[in-house]
Amino acid sequence: MYVATLPIAPVSLSSLGSGVHVGPVGALQIFKDVNAKYMVPIHHRTLNYGSDSPPTTAVEFLRKSSQEMGLASSIVDLQIGEQRVLFDRQTSPATGNDAENP
Repeated sequence: MYVATLPIAPVSLSSLGSGVHVGPVGALQIFKDVNAKYMVPIHHRTLNYGSDSPPTTAVEFLRKSSQEMGLASSIVDLQIGEQRVLFDRQTSPATGNDAENP
């Protein structure tokens, strides 16, 4: 089980952050390409990128797009400061096998 943490940015990305962030649709494509089980979008809601749109625009678009693509249950959209356990420590994330008995 793999977790993809992808830095998402506003839908229309200016030059600021474009080298290290990806728009919501691009993030969903990367998520599919790397065949991860979950995606945790990161860095959204932290900067406004000089935009007048609300800081939640990117993650709202990501949620809508993931529903349309049938991926909504795999997107783990954490609130700032929120934590969530995605797999227990006894299971190897890479193989799904017991960590002590691979």
